[in-house]
Amino acid sequence: MSTSPYSLDLRKRVVEFIKASNSQRSAAAIFKLNPSTISRWWLRYTKEGHYEARVRIGRKPRIDLEALKRQFRIRTQD
Repeated sequence: MSTSPYSLDLRKRVVEFIKASNSQRSAAAIFKLNPSTISRWWLRYTKEGHYEARVRIGRKPRIDLEALKRQFRIRTQD
């Protein structure tokens, strides 16, 4: 089971809130997020200049998507 990253819009609103001289804890309370999540976003923003989600590296699919499409087309044509 996996979860989707938070939206870029939410991340932007949180960072802008903190930039306006608000604390990370108050941001966590207002946006109903874990304080460690807020802290990670703020740290990434201050060090890297962005708050985008990191690329998630996962397992490669077992089935080649193009091969699956070709096989489906062949079977539906018969």
